[in-house]
Amino acid sequence: MLTPCLAVLACTAMAAPASTVRAGGIEYVAPGTAALGRGGAFAARADDPMALGYSPAALADLAGPQLMLNLHNAFYSSCVKRDGAYGDQVEQLSALTDDFGDIADYGDTPFPRICNSNLLNPGAWLAFAYRPTSKLGVGVGVLTPAAAGHLIYGDGHGATDDGELPSPLRYMMVEQKAIVLHPTLGAGYRVTDWLSVGLSLQAGIAVIEAQSMTLLNGSENAAEDTRSNLAVKDLFVPAVIGSVQLTLHEGVELSVFGRWSDAIRAHGEVDADVKAFNESVAKSSSDDVSLTAPQPGHVGAAVRFADLHTPMDREHGKRPLHDERWDVELDAVYVFASQMDAIEVDIPRLPNLIEDGLQFEMPHAWSDQLSLRLGGDYNLLPGKLALRTGVHYETSAVDGSYMAVAFQPAQRIGLHVGATLRLGAVALSVAYAHIFQETVVVPMGAQAYPQVAKNDPVLVNAGTYDSGYDVVSLGVNVHLGG
Repeated sequence: MLTPCLAVLACTAMAAPASTVRAGGIEYVAPGTAALGRGGAFAARADDPMALGYSPAALADLAGPQLMLNLHNAFYSSCVKRDGAYGDQVEQLSALTDDFGDIADYGDTPFPRICNSNLLNPGAWLAFAYRPTSKLGVGVGVLTPAAAGHLIYGDGHGATDDGELPSPLRYMMVEQKAIVLHPTLGAGYRVTDWLSVGLSLQAGIAVIEAQSMTLLNGSENAAEDTRSNLAVKDLFVPAVIGSVQLTLHEGVELSVFGRWSDAIRAHGEVDADVKAFNESVAKSSSDDVSLTAPQPGHVGAAVRFADLHTPMDREHGKRPLHDERWDVELDAVYVFASQMDAIEVDIPRLPNLIEDGLQFEMPHAWSDQLSLRLGGDYNLLPGKLALRTGVHYETSAVDGSYMAVAFQPAQRIGLHVGATLRLGAVALSVAYAHIFQETVVVPMGAQAYPQVAKNDPVLVNAGTYDSGYDVVSLGVNVHLGG
């Protein structure tokens, strides 16, 4: 049986976001409008201020001062058909007629398919970069993860979309909001004509809110459900991005890069509303809660071939739109997703529910991931108009038995297109990607989290998970030097 304290922490911990991985995990490929259009194959090209996040060594070859604003929106389709039916909950639910109406006929009704109802998940990247000397490039910006940060399953209060019955997903998630910002400062230095090195420093900010329904008596009795809300933040999550850029031959470039991040160590509050579906009988809260979530790092390499019609002028920087007919790039990124082994939650005391304190660990059992990205540009009108496309593939990180609505790092394939139109000093870019994710089935009887103990354990995450992304992006890059 789940004890009261374990139930409250189990589900609020499950709803908290686990990762800000640059590839894989809960992020999609790829931040930045131009990079999205190329399927994330951007580290070796990196010809705009997004070099801060992909390959800071490329800052040494940027053409002139550039001010960039890119905007994404991810339409995240995520649906779960939980195994089982309401079954023996009919008698228990009959106490909730004020909330759910006459449910006597629903006893044998299978659990309905519940989908994420919030499709607006914006992301923004604002950055400025320039070269104070012909060999040194510097940049500053605020970057965000490319992720779905706001998820709602059901009506936002723990019921199904129509409010007629309790949501079968309510013990995993009702709603999640996450804002993650990465203020970033970077520099790239060209050591020789063929070698550049770079480093970016990030001071992350994470603000997380999560709501779920929890249980007190070890059975799926909605009349006894407790609504739990977790709100935590970490105002300093340090991270480092490093890269080396090599020019192997005129038009042939190689980039080697990596990122390390400290764990999110967030502090804040949790509150519990006992019997929230009925008439609340008790409330409890604590403002001394901590959450620790490791952040997987990554390493990668990229190779790019460009068909040049004008030799690169390193004095003035890289100008692919003007100097190239076309280019193609292949990136391989290895993500250490297994570092995200568990989320830890520490709550010293929750009056009337947790008097002696609790330290709780929520396992994830992720595997490392390999992300492959292939993309390129074709300059239809040199100096004016470029078309681009790309494709990416990522292996799965998830152990199916630990699948949950907040964490779906399944196998992915993405198809990407984009374009850039240069009007004087202003470059306008657009991009679109559709990302397919494999269907994941968690069978009944698998080792999973959390368990609801009746006569026999029932796994609240057993079922079929379908998800995918449609991502649109707009960007403007102003070349202040003309």
